[in-house]
Amino acid sequence: MSEANQVEIGSSGKPDANEYNWSLDGLKNGWNFIRLNTSDAGKIGNPDLSAINWFRLYRFKTGSVTNRVDAIELLGGTLSIDDFDASTLFSIYYPAHNKVNLAFTLKQPSTVSVNLMNVMGQTILQNIHKQRLNAGKHSFKIPLEMLSSGVYIAKIKINDHVITKRIFKN
Repeated sequence: MSEANQVEIGSSGKPDANEYNWSLDGLKNGWNFIRLNTSDAGKIGNPDLSAINWFRLYRFKTGSVTNRVDAIELLGGTLSIDDFDASTLFSIYYPAHNKVNLAFTLKQPSTVSVNLMNVMGQTILQNIHKQRLNAGKHSFKIPLEMLSSGVYIAKIKINDHVITKRIFKN
């Protein structure tokens, strides 16, 4: 990609209306992790972070360098939810080579879904779907033996809030 890249997200369903945008520089050959903070974004109109329906990496790839974005983390703005701290609420640990444990604590009874997706966003495993769980600590095992080596995404939905965590299979 050229030096003048940017990411745009918006809630109008089209570019250049109700959007946040960030300049991207320093991308390297291979996988890149991009962290976007809404306080650092350019803004057009009044984007609604709860209704994002537009995304693009802006600029065209040139040359033989291949760039890949395997995750985008969006921080700040109205994404913060009272009494809901995803950074401390969830833990993922690898007790054995072919499984991952996902542990979390619910402050109140909630409807929970846990999916495992590939980097293309396709669901490849659905551990639980819209299950009503009581307040307290919960743990789920995610089997990995049927997966190829690579990066996967655990998608946890609690009521209307979605959290994603990267999972690595060697």
